[in-house]
Amino acid sequence: MEENLESIEGYVDHIIYRNADNGYTVLVLVCNEEEETCVGVFSDIAEGENIKAKGSYTEHPTYGRQFQVKSFEEKAPQDEVAIERYLGSGAIKGIGIALAARIVRRFKADTFRIIEEEPERLAEIKGISQRKAMEIADQVNQKKDLRQAMIFLQQYGINTTLAVKIYKTYGQEIYGILKENPYRMADDVEGVGFRTADEIASRVGIRTDSDFRIRSGIQYVLLQAAGEGHTYLPMQELTQRASRLLEVDPEHIEQHYMNLAMDRKIIMRQVEDSTQIYAATYFYMEANTATRLTQLNAVFDVPDIEIEDRIRKIEKKTGMDLDEHQVEAVKEAVRNGVLVITGGPGTGKTTTINTIIQYFELSGEDIMLAAPTGRAAKRMSETTGYEARTIHRMLELNGGMEGNAGFERNEQNPLETNLIIIDEMSMVDISLMNSLLKAILPGTRLILVGDVNQLPSVGAGSVLKDIIDSKMFPTVMLTKIFRQASTSDIIVNAHKINRGEKVSLDNKSMDFFFLKRYEADKIINVTLQLIKQKLPKFVGASEYDIQVLTPMRKGLLGVERLNTILQMYLNPPSDRKKEKEHGAIVFREGDKVMQIKNNYQLEWEIRSKYGLCIDKGTGVFNGDTGIIEEINDFAETMTVEFDEGSVVYKETVAGKTEGVGHFEPLRHYAEVHILIEPGERGSGITITTQCREDILDRNWQRLIMTHLAEREHKGVLTGSDLTDVKFTILTGRAHQKHTEGGDFRQAVYRAVRQGLMKADNVLLEPYYSFSLELPQSFLGRAMTDVERMSGHCGSPVLSDGKAVLTGRAPVVGMRHYQKEVNAYTRGEGHLTLFADGYDVCHNAEEVIERRGYIAEADTANPASSVFCAHGAGFIVPWDEVEAYMHLEAVLLDDGSLRGLNDEELKLINPLAARSGSAGKDDDYYALGTDEIDEIIARTSHANSHDKGAVKRWKRSAGSKAVVYDYGTSSGKNKPEPKKEKYLLVDGYNVVFAWDELKDIAAANIDGARGRLLDILCNYQGIKKINLIAVFDAYRVPGHKTEYLDYHNIHVVYTREAETADRYIERFAHENASKYDVTVVTSDGLEQIIIRGQGCQLMSSRDFEKEVASARQSLAEAYSAANRPEKNYIGDHEIFKNGILSEDKKDG
Repeated sequence: MEENLESIEGYVDHIIYRNADNGYTVLVLVCNEEEETCVGVFSDIAEGENIKAKGSYTEHPTYGRQFQVKSFEEKAPQDEVAIERYLGSGAIKGIGIALAARIVRRFKADTFRIIEEEPERLAEIKGISQRKAMEIADQVNQKKDLRQAMIFLQQYGINTTLAVKIYKTYGQEIYGILKENPYRMADDVEGVGFRTADEIASRVGIRTDSDFRIRSGIQYVLLQAAGEGHTYLPMQELTQRASRLLEVDPEHIEQHYMNLAMDRKIIMRQVEDSTQIYAATYFYMEANTATRLTQLNAVFDVPDIEIEDRIRKIEKKTGMDLDEHQVEAVKEAVRNGVLVITGGPGTGKTTTINTIIQYFELSGEDIMLAAPTGRAAKRMSETTGYEARTIHRMLELNGGMEGNAGFERNEQNPLETNLIIIDEMSMVDISLMNSLLKAILPGTRLILVGDVNQLPSVGAGSVLKDIIDSKMFPTVMLTKIFRQASTSDIIVNAHKINRGEKVSLDNKSMDFFFLKRYEADKIINVTLQLIKQKLPKFVGASEYDIQVLTPMRKGLLGVERLNTILQMYLNPPSDRKKEKEHGAIVFREGDKVMQIKNNYQLEWEIRSKYGLCIDKGTGVFNGDTGIIEEINDFAETMTVEFDEGSVVYKETVAGKTEGVGHFEPLRHYAEVHILIEPGERGSGITITTQCREDILDRNWQRLIMTHLAEREHKGVLTGSDLTDVKFTILTGRAHQKHTEGGDFRQAVYRAVRQGLMKADNVLLEPYYSFSLELPQSFLGRAMTDVERMSGHCGSPVLSDGKAVLTGRAPVVGMRHYQKEVNAYTRGEGHLTLFADGYDVCHNAEEVIERRGYIAEADTANPASSVFCAHGAGFIVPWDEVEAYMHLEAVLLDDGSLRGLNDEELKLINPLAARSGSAGKDDDYYALGTDEIDEIIARTSHANSHDKGAVKRWKRSAGSKAVVYDYGTSSGKNKPEPKKEKYLLVDGYNVVFAWDELKDIAAANIDGARGRLLDILCNYQGIKKINLIAVFDAYRVPGHKTEYLDYHNIHVVYTREAETADRYIERFAHENASKYDVTVVTSDGLEQIIIRGQGCQLMSSRDFEKEVASARQSLAEAYSAANRPEKNYIGDHEIFKNGILSEDKKDG
C-alpha cells in the first residue's frame, strides 16, 4: 500500500543544522507566512530557495511538530519578492542583498530568463562587470544542471547523497559515463564500490560479460582480500573467487590479467610455481616498506664495555636486574638502526623498553613512543612514565574516514627525533607501516616491539611476522617468564598454547577458569550471572569493566544477539534515557560502545570532573571504548565518553571600550553601541543595559540582549571564545519601517567585534590546583618543575620522609606531569589535580604566534559595518566606523558615560522625547490624533498620486476610541459594506500601562497576563467581536508562533525574533482591507504604522476606560431590564462597580 504523503511549498528561511557528510538537514520553510521545521536529506540547498517538499508530519518528543521530507523539488521563484530573496540569500556567490535588489528592480519578473539566456545584460547593473555577469550565469546554470543530474541519477536508484558525490566528480560527463562504463565510479567516487556500480550497470543494460565489468570485478576481489588481511592472492584463487562473484567462466577472467597489469592496476609476480597477483597499491606499499627498512638498518660501532657499564648504572639506579636476553636487546638497540623485540606476555618487554629509554636519555637523545591504538598508547604511557601517542597522532593525521587519511608528517616533513619505539607492533598493517616509514629520516633508530604470536592486524599484511621471517633485521626473542607474571595462569597458559602443550582446566586458578556448558541459553545465563553477581566482587571491578568475547558475529551466541541481551540486563530502557535506532541496533544513553573503524575527523575533547574543557582534538580509532553520554536526535549526534588532546584557550579584555555596529543595506537598518568591559574572573559573559527606553524601545533592547547571549563571541588574538566580559547596551537606533530582528543581529555581532578590535585584549588559559605527595629527596626537583611550568606553590608540608606540595599551575604544563612524577620517583609520587578556572596565559605571545590567527581575515566574524548611500550599501572598515556612525559615542575618554539632555534626545528619537511627557504619564508613548494626522499628511499623502485624497481622523461620539474615516476632499464617500470586527491587543503594552495590572506584574508577570486575559474574555462577551491578544515570546530560543484559544478569545505568542509589534503590523497589513481592525497599543511608532495601514486605534489608557465603560453600560442595562417594583437589586454592592467586577463576581 502506497504511503500517503503531504506536500508543502515555500522558501527556505534559514538552515538550522546540516551534516556535510550525508546531507541530513534541519531547515525552516516559510509556507504562506507560517514557519515549518523540515528534516530530511537535501542535496545542495541554500537559504532563499523555493522548494516543494513531499513527506509527512511527525511529532518529535523534544522538538515538537516536524515535517519529515521524503523527496523535494526546487521551484523557480514565482514573483519579484521571491526572486530578490533567493538572489540575496547567498545561494549565488557575489550577489548580496543590495545587488539582488538592483537586479530585480531592473529586470523584474524576467530576471531568471535574462541570467540564463542573456547574461551579458547583467552588466547594465551598476557594480556588475561583464566577467562577473558570466560568473553569475555560470552559477545559476550549474544549479540547474545539478537538478537535472539528480533526476537522471535517481531513476537508477541512486540516493541523493551519492548522486551529489557522483555529479561533483564527473559534472556533465555523468550521462556518458553512466551509460558506457558505470564501473569507473568504483575507482573514482568515494562510497561507490563494485556492488553499487554493478547494480547501476544492470539497470542501464550493460551485459554481464562486459570487459568493464570483469576488470572491475577482479579489482573488487583483490580489495575484498585486503579486507581479510591479504596483500595478494595466488592467480588460481583470484580466478575462482572472481568467477563465483561475476558468474562468468574462468577463461573470460584470465584473459584480462595482462591488460590490467599493463594499465598498472595489478602487479603479477612469479614465485616458484605460483603467480601472485597484487592490487598495485599494496605491492608498492610492500616494496617501499622493505626499501625504507633497509635504508634505516644502519650499524653503529659502540664498544660492549661502554654499553654494559651504562646498563649497570641504570640497573643500580632503578633496582632492576635484566636477564641475558634483555641485556642483548639493549645492546642491539644501541648498535643497530632497526631492532625487533618480540616475546609473549610476562617476558619483560616493558622493562626492556624502559631500560632502552633511560639509556638514550642519558645521551640526551630525543625519543618518541607510539602504539597503533589509543588504548595501547595509554598503557605504554602508564608503564614507561613517558608520553606515548597513537601512530596516527604522532604522524599528525588529516583527512576523513579510514582509507582517506593523509598525514602531515611524510618525506617532505619528517619526524624530528633520534629514536622511535613502536609497541604492539603485531597490530600494525602494511598501510600504516608504509606511512610511518615515509616520515622517518635515515639515521633515526627504530625499535619495533610486539608479540608475533598474537593475531595479525585487521588491515592488510602481517608486517611484524614478515620482518622477523625475512631474517634481514636484528631480532631479540624474550622467552623467560618473570616471577611476577608466572603467578598468572593467563600468561602461563598462553605460553603453553604457543608451545603446543596441554592447558590445565581444573579451575583451581585465581584468574583462569573453564566452565563447560552446551546450550546457548545456559551459556548466556552463566555469563549474565558472572557479570552481575560473581566477577565484580571477585576482581574488584564494575560491570562495565568486564568484556565479553565471542568468535562469531551471527548466530545464537554471536556478537549481535549477545549485545542485545547484555544491553537489556545491564542498561535497560528508561524514560530518562534517550535511544537511537540505527538499522537493527538500538543505541541507548549509558551503553558501552566500541569504535570499530578509524575516523580521523571525529572531534573529541577532554573535560575535567567539573565539565571544564581542558583539551580537544580530532581522531577516534578502532578499539577505543567508551560510554554513550548523550544522544541528540535534533542534530543526529551521539556523544561518547572515552576513558582516555590541545589546550582550550579563551580571551577577555583588560579595560573599557565602546563597540559600534551599524547594519544598513538597502531596506534594512540597525545601529547599536555596546560597552565592553572586563568581568570578574570566572563570571563568563554578563549582559545588561543602560539605554533609556525613550531612546530605543524595550523590545529592541531585549532582542539585542538575546543576540549577545545566543552565540560564543570569538576573540581577536587567537579566535578563541570570549569569557569574563560584561556587555552593556549604551544606545541604539531602529527604523520604524525597515528594521527587522535580523538587522540587530548583524549590528550586535559587528559592534562586539569592532569593540574588541579597539580593546586591550588578554589571552587566558586553563589552570589546575594541585597537590603533590612525594619523597622529600625529590622535593627540589618538583619545585623547580612547577616554576618551569610558570606555576607557583606554597610552603611544603614535611612528615616521615614525605613532602606534600600544593599550588597552582597552567594545564598545558601540568596535564602530563604525573608521568614525569612516576618516572623520577619510581612510582612513589602521587599527583592530584583540580580544575581551577582560567587565568592570564603565561606564554601568550608564543601561543598567538603559533595560532597565526588574523582577525581581519575572519570573514565569519566581521568587525566592519554596513552603511547606505545613494540607494546602495557599502562596507566601512572597523577603524573608520566612528566617522560614519549615526549616534554619538557614549563612552568618554575618562571612562565615564555621557548623559543625554532633552535636546539631544529629540535628535535621537523625536517621536519619544516630547516636552514634559516622560515620567509623568505611563501612556506617554501614545501620540495624539493631531500629531498622527500631521505625520501621515507629510508622508503618505505627500507621496500619493491622487493629490485630492485626504486622510482624516475623528473621534466617534460615543467612545474615546479613535475612528479612521477614509474619504476624499470632496466629501463624497461611497458607503462600504459592513465588515467583521477584529480587536488586536498588544498584551504586555497594556499590562504595563494599567496600574492594576502593573502592580500584579511587579510580583508575578504570569499572574498579570492571566488577569488581563480574563478581563478581555469579559469584554469580548459584551462586545461580541473577534479579539486577539498578542504577547512577545521572541526571547524563547527556537519558539514558533503559537496560537491558543482562551475561553472566547484568541491568544498569540510570537515566534523567536518576532515582537508583538511586528506581528500586529503584519496582521494589519494583510487584513485591514478585509476586516474592521482596531489595535490597542500605546507604542508611538506602532500607532503611526497601524494608522498608515488603515486600521482603527486605541491607546492602552483609552482601552482601559472603554472596558470600564462597557462594564458600566451592561450593568445599567441589566439593572433596568430586571428591576422589580420593590426590590432594587441594582443598589446591591455587587453592581456598584459593574456587574462583571472581577473582584466580586463570585458573590
